[in-house]
Amino acid sequence: MDIGMYSVTVTNDAGEDTNAVKIIIQFQPDVSVVATPSSLVTLTQNVTLQCTIRANPGATLVSWTRRTSEGVEEPVSLHRETKATDEFSVTTTISTLEVSLNEIDSQYSYTCSAENVLGNSQNSITVQKGGPPPPPEGVKVSSTTPTTITLQWNKPSLHTFVDEFKVEWRLPIRMWSSKVVDRTSISATIDGLTPNTRYEVRVASVNTEAVSTSQILNAITLHEPPSSPPTSVSAKWIQEQERVQLKWNAVQSSVDGSVQGYLVQTSNLNHTTTETMILLTLQRGTLQTLRVLAFNSGGNGPSEEIQYLVPPVRSPVEDFTLMKLSSSSFGVTWSPPADVADLAGYNVTILGTAPNDYWETSIDSSVNSACFDVPTFSSDYRVSLRSIYTDNSYVSTDKEIISLKKVDNSVENKENCIKVTFLESDTTPSPTEEGLSVPIIVAVIVVIALLVVLSGVVGAIFVFWRCRRQKNQHDLESNSSTSNKPIGVAFRLTPSPPSNDDELGKNNNVSLPYAGFLTNKGTSPSLVSLSRLTTIHPKTPKT
Repeated sequence: MDIGMYSVTVTNDAGEDTNAVKIIIQFQPDVSVVATPSSLVTLTQNVTLQCTIRANPGATLVSWTRRTSEGVEEPVSLHRETKATDEFSVTTTISTLEVSLNEIDSQYSYTCSAENVLGNSQNSITVQKGGPPPPPEGVKVSSTTPTTITLQWNKPSLHTFVDEFKVEWRLPIRMWSSKVVDRTSISATIDGLTPNTRYEVRVASVNTEAVSTSQILNAITLHEPPSSPPTSVSAKWIQEQERVQLKWNAVQSSVDGSVQGYLVQTSNLNHTTTETMILLTLQRGTLQTLRVLAFNSGGNGPSEEIQYLVPPVRSPVEDFTLMKLSSSSFGVTWSPPADVADLAGYNVTILGTAPNDYWETSIDSSVNSACFDVPTFSSDYRVSLRSIYTDNSYVSTDKEIISLKKVDNSVENKENCIKVTFLESDTTPSPTEEGLSVPIIVAVIVVIALLVVLSGVVGAIFVFWRCRRQKNQHDLESNSSTSNKPIGVAFRLTPSPPSNDDELGKNNNVSLPYAGFLTNKGTSPSLVSLSRLTTIHPKTPKT
């Protein structure tokens, strides 16, 4: 640009003359942009962009813009400016912009624009990122199914340096398989996997320069859900607990479908159990849909369901009456319950106070009276009449009869009583509704008492035997100084001694072939000092 000081010199024969002139030119801004130290941005290196503008008059407006890799124009306001004017009225403006890694995508184009009264100018420079990208943060296994694994992560703090994410998986010590998701993703699902299998998985950041490091995680796919439903599902009313017993056959586990438990669904509740039976509390008199299915970590299997009518609350018999008939018998009468249509029959139990006083028998539903001969005598009896229904429910009515020994003669009449014979097995004591019968409890107490007495007797015998043994040992030790002293004489006569005095008188010589002394040497007497000798009996024998 022709700007500066110009001088003119005129010369003739008389001499010369010089004069100077300053030429000032006005022009629109002249813009240049440079990047230091280079136009490549990395994790450890930022880029400084410097825009130099020369203009006369000076630039009145300086601005920066950038174009993303997607072609979007964005203004940039974080820049610094300095100005200086020379003697020719040319103003130099320097605008500086700092670019870091988290501010750009793969590459951005930065433009510096300047304007004065004569016009405007601009210049651009491209900045690229370089080096390996930062890895994704917080990578985790968010969910699994029998055939899929889902991973989740957070974008790295310098996410603009990432072009895409690479998801990899493999069986242990095998080759990696991979898939790529875009840079905006924060999760990915790996599919086509084998149920109940352990895999190694990882996620890495990728850009044009390199692939980031990544952490290896372990994930196990779930079992396949059970493939078949429970079978033979049945329901039964348990009157003692006033609950419904639901039972079924176990589902056999397959290779990929092991059973962890069962889900029981009723009209308004869900129950889980590891058994093949459950007791349910359901509203009496309602029709229930009962559904059973097996489940494991992979989900629920197919279900099996049944319809079950929960027994209603039953009514007891009416006008239940006891009559003393004799000192060993009594009669009962009653009126059928209100819901007689579902009645299957009756059960009568008799419990006395004496041991083994327990009898039980069944009566047909068409009967409403019976009489009983009591095999043993108790001071009083408790009689229970149970109405049994076809749905396994029942209701009991109890009465007490006091002292059959005091019988009112006015009722010594059995003509209107249907005789009932107890079952043979009914004579065996059995548990009642309240627990074990009184005879069984008494028998258990007697057995325990006998065992205590017997253990005492055995202990006493053992103590006596030890004391006696110690005393014998002591006596033997005290007599050790005279251990060879005879304590008696033993004889064996042969032949047989004379049968009468006459025979003895005729033959005064009797052969005693063996003789010896018994000593106390050792723990028992022994026969020692054997010798053969002949003894002369006196002529006057003595008895």
